[in-house]
Amino acid sequence: MAIMHFYLCIASLLIKADDINIDSLFYKWNKATLRSLENSLSNAAIVGEKELYQNRLEAEPVYWDIETDSMNKESIRWKFLEQICKEFNPENNNWTVVEVVKSGEVVRIINYLICYDSSGAKIITYRYLIGGWSRVEERYADIKMRDLALTTARVSFESGSNNYDAIVTNFKSGSILQSEYFLNSTLSEKSKIVSIIN
Repeated sequence: MAIMHFYLCIASLLIKADDINIDSLFYKWNKATLRSLENSLSNAAIVGEKELYQNRLEAEPVYWDIETDSMNKESIRWKFLEQICKEFNPENNNWTVVEVVKSGEVVRIINYLICYDSSGAKIITYRYLIGGWSRVEERYADIKMRDLALTTARVSFESGSNNYDAIVTNFKSGSILQSEYFLNSTLSEKSKIVSIIN
């Protein structure tokens, strides 16, 4: 019994607190984005728009390689959280993640991590390549989280200026404030989100 207690103590020391936080964030992020898709499907005004939202609602969990309550550490979302948690502390910061899949001759899976400070934000671009995320660019912009207000970013179907779907999630101190799924051509050209991803 004493030997088992010793091994349990050693195992608890080897489990990183970050892993627990990543799991929690991953679960909440998946739920928030799926909820956004469900709401968008309910509010869609045009048959074609409804069909696209229904398609995304069925496809996204497969694409992410997750179930709503899954902790699949092979999911590209989980791997992204693991990557960024090595670089900064999500518990004590305000940040936004913009996820896009840019189609063309080569499909590019790109995430933008936006980390806010008192004077603006650092925007770090990541690209998913052969099983992992690579940091490809970093720049500074004069933006605040309020500039990426998700409630004013959406426009009616086929009147926006994004050429691909985008998922925008705002985080505050390790909690999810809001996650919104924007279909192709539903992001307002006035939104700062468009200037970040174009």
